[in-house]
Amino acid sequence: MNELRKGQVEYGARAFDQDAGQAIRGDVIRALIELVTNADDAYGQADGGITIRVLKTDDERTPTEIRVHDHAKGLDAEGLLRCFSVLGGEREADENGFQARGLLGRGAKDIASLGHVTFAAIRSGRFSRMQLDSSGWWQLTNEDEPATDEKYEALLLEPGQNGLTASIFIDTRFAVPTKAKFQEKLSHHAQLRELIGRREVRLHDVRGVPLMAVLQPRPTRGEVVLDQEISLVGWDIPVHLTVRRLPQRVAGLVNEYSEHGLLVQSGVSAFENTWFDLESRPEAGFFVGEVSAPQIAEIIRAFDRRDPLGGPVRLLSRDRDGLVLNHPYRKELARVVGREVKPIFDQLASQLDASRHQGEKLSKAFKVATAALKDQVMEILNEIDEDDPHEGGGGSNTVDSLILIPPRRVARPGEMLTFTLRSSAQPASPALVSLDHQSRDDVLASLAGDEAPWAPHPRLPAFQSRIFATVGLQQGTAIIRAEVDGKVARAAVVVTEDAEDQSQVPEGLEISPHRASMSPTRGKRITVRAPIEFSGQVIEVAYEGVTLAEIPNAASLGAEVGGRWAHAILHCRAGASKGDGVLTVSSVGLESATCAIVVDEAAGRGGPQLDFDLSAHRSPQTRSRVTNDAGLIKVIVYGLHPTFAGMFGRYSDAESKFAEEDSPRARTVLAEVVANELAAYFTERDYEKRPEELNDATRVLRKQKEFADRLLTTLHRALSPEN
Repeated sequence: MNELRKGQVEYGARAFDQDAGQAIRGDVIRALIELVTNADDAYGQADGGITIRVLKTDDERTPTEIRVHDHAKGLDAEGLLRCFSVLGGEREADENGFQARGLLGRGAKDIASLGHVTFAAIRSGRFSRMQLDSSGWWQLTNEDEPATDEKYEALLLEPGQNGLTASIFIDTRFAVPTKAKFQEKLSHHAQLRELIGRREVRLHDVRGVPLMAVLQPRPTRGEVVLDQEISLVGWDIPVHLTVRRLPQRVAGLVNEYSEHGLLVQSGVSAFENTWFDLESRPEAGFFVGEVSAPQIAEIIRAFDRRDPLGGPVRLLSRDRDGLVLNHPYRKELARVVGREVKPIFDQLASQLDASRHQGEKLSKAFKVATAALKDQVMEILNEIDEDDPHEGGGGSNTVDSLILIPPRRVARPGEMLTFTLRSSAQPASPALVSLDHQSRDDVLASLAGDEAPWAPHPRLPAFQSRIFATVGLQQGTAIIRAEVDGKVARAAVVVTEDAEDQSQVPEGLEISPHRASMSPTRGKRITVRAPIEFSGQVIEVAYEGVTLAEIPNAASLGAEVGGRWAHAILHCRAGASKGDGVLTVSSVGLESATCAIVVDEAAGRGGPQLDFDLSAHRSPQTRSRVTNDAGLIKVIVYGLHPTFAGMFGRYSDAESKFAEEDSPRARTVLAEVVANELAAYFTERDYEKRPEELNDATRVLRKQKEFADRLLTTLHRALSPEN
């Protein structure tokens, strides 16, 4: 009897593990998508179903097994080796001219990063089986043996049928979704929508009480508002764009699970769900569509052949997070889609908002309230800004022994996050990454460290690695723990569906305000922002002009409370003299930014600017919010939000007001909401300066109530309809 063959995938073992792990990121759903699309490709244009089975095993290291069965053409032993032991192979068209996906030539191999995987197949009555582990080692455990009845049964095949079963054995390090989450995620994922709409895909989850279901895609909804063919400058083949308006707004960001968004497709492959540069607009939640771009697949294959058509970089990202942003084709696709879709978004925006705000009487009451609150708000802000033990002073180039950046990240369900792990000394081993805690199951769907070698920081005396996390569909909190050479760092992830912050992420070094006015001997708080990757870097502060009593010469950038950018707070205090000056901040790798300083007796009389607004936005996502734009603190209350349940009455476009906005009950509610929004704003600002003093929910709630109570009496009096 010949000894069964074994070997290693033609790729370094460590590199295989790292690269595969980066692509899958510990996400079981990602792995299943690879296997389901692989099975779909095996059928080509023929009919046939796919079955996913989720089982428990007796192995403590890999307690869960997931099988994906097809009864397509199957493979013999040589076919298994050809498909799964060589990376980068490109699938050829079948005898009917059908071109399978095969756009990375390694998708099914990446799933081995979750533990190990087996491929068992029957072709022409012969059974073969191959096993592949996470380091790339493979072994044929069965090679073209006569297929027994037991083998046909195990592969869910009838005697005489061909087919293949791929099985993932999942290591305990990786989270496995619940039965309900499996069904929900597989049914809603962008890359499977077209597939499960034309081919039957069954889910059999026999963990505990069995679940047996046929996956169903979301039904196509909405009125078609755009359906046309568009040419791309510099590319031969046009794309077809279809856009539909949904009957109501869908909350949340556009991601691979969201109903809204534009699905980018090429043939049977779906690459991303996006609105390109329009994703941040509120109107994005009203629209869904598809753009069919046949040339995408051709461009990807051309790059592999080193054909100039492929472009300077690969169009499809290695981690399969969508098309590469800086590829010329993707840039042109985003441009032409934006050109066609933006007018539709703009038209809807004008319909939703156009001057639908409070009436004249309430507007006057709001002006009275802002004037009455001015001194109290200035007093609170001065309290927060005074005596900050963490800001100012001469920053240094020291780096914490081990930190996660950002230390806190606010994310939406379904988002994919990347954290930077930074060490002051070069680590001897990769990081051990785990979940310390999560408030509910599946707050994080997956978590994985980057096992690529630690990289020197380009500016700081430090070394860096990355941690990848996929946010689940539940709201809650999770604590990520990273351990390196006995040192531990943690980061918190807060998952929420709340409306996104309207602040723009900085592209370089920014300073706010651009002009700071102070009375003699009074202080001013100046904020410096930079992209999040500059967290930990020192900014230098230079000043010329009228003498100041207090000004820092340097400060360290740290992650802001939401983890979206790096920032530092500079506290400046005027001396006794009046005059002007210029403050300049600079740092390595960033262009400098300046702030004009004015010391004048009149400055103290300005104080903070306030504005209140009762909006009749037709589809509000949140009941109220506060913004701070160039020193203007604005509270917006969305009167049509369901939580107000008719509190303000119907909105009359003819009278430009809410029917009940001047009633005592409505004015009382407005006072409460405005006070709480301002209190939340002050509390967050206080937390940014003194996180150690607001490190649990009880303290945060107590501080917020304290701020609200200080404002309520003034607001009730100013907003009373009797005034």
